[in-house]
Amino acid sequence: MDIAVLVVSVVAALAAVGSAVVAFVQRRDAQRAAGEAARSVEAAEQSATAAGRSATAAESSASSAEKAASAQESLAELARTKATAPPWRLAYRTGDTFSAWNDGDLPVFDVEVGGPGTLRSPAQAERVDARSAITFWGNPGWIDDHTVIVQWSSEPGGVTQTWSQPLPPKG
Repeated sequence: MDIAVLVVSVVAALAAVGSAVVAFVQRRDAQRAAGEAARSVEAAEQSATAAGRSATAAESSASSAEKAASAQESLAELARTKATAPPWRLAYRTGDTFSAWNDGDLPVFDVEVGGPGTLRSPAQAERVDARSAITFWGNPGWIDDHTVIVQWSSEPGGVTQTWSQPLPPKG
């Protein structure tokens, strides 16, 4: 019976060693899985943080785009206003002479300065460049209406536009 006990003892020892090896491998695999799970949780948290930053950046970008569009609309409206505004300004020169200044950015054509606020025949010019003037005789005398009327077109032979203003005071 000694052989039977020896065989059973060896088989039991081998089973115990096998169980220990299996337990060690399973514990190692469980530790690896736990580490991978922890890394996965950390990666998910980092991804959520990055998604939040991305959403914030997208909101900021949208706000900036809206502000830029609003600024462009304002500039376009200013340009439209400036393009349609009469470019004229009246100024006293000397004696009874005055100037009608083209304060616009473009030349004007077929210019005529007349009206009750002027003396003699209307002053005329084929072209008045930007920031240049046409000189005329003013009528600052004892009359009720000192209106000066300026007529011009944006291009030679174009549609006539009219602007009027009272004669400015001398000096």
